[in-house]
Amino acid sequence: MPVVLFVDDEASMRRVVQHALTLHGIEVHTAAGLAEARAACERVAFDGAIIDVWLDDGSGFELFAWLQEHYPRVARNTLFVTGDIAANADLGRQIHALGRPVLVKPFDFKELEDMI
Repeated sequence: MPVVLFVDDEASMRRVVQHALTLHGIEVHTAAGLAEARAACERVAFDGAIIDVWLDDGSGFELFAWLQEHYPRVARNTLFVTGDIAANADLGRQIHALGRPVLVKPFDFKELEDMI
């Protein structure tokens, strides 16, 4: 069973994604921001992460950089989610430069499951 970390500052989004992926046999741990995500990585061996670009206590890019340094396996299996990539060309270029997939909110859960 894959074990993933879902990081999003919206509590409702964390609950919905955790529920949907759990139904498909994926163990999902959630975090509201950078501090919680780092602490979770210290406790759990994740196979990958799903990270919202904008968090209350920083950015998903900051978390991704930290993962690359401390948990490169998780970083290699990271995808980003965001609600504003279509309206923000700079953001799109940043994500593209990282070479990571991105899902635009609202996203289809089937697409998310397929990416995992």
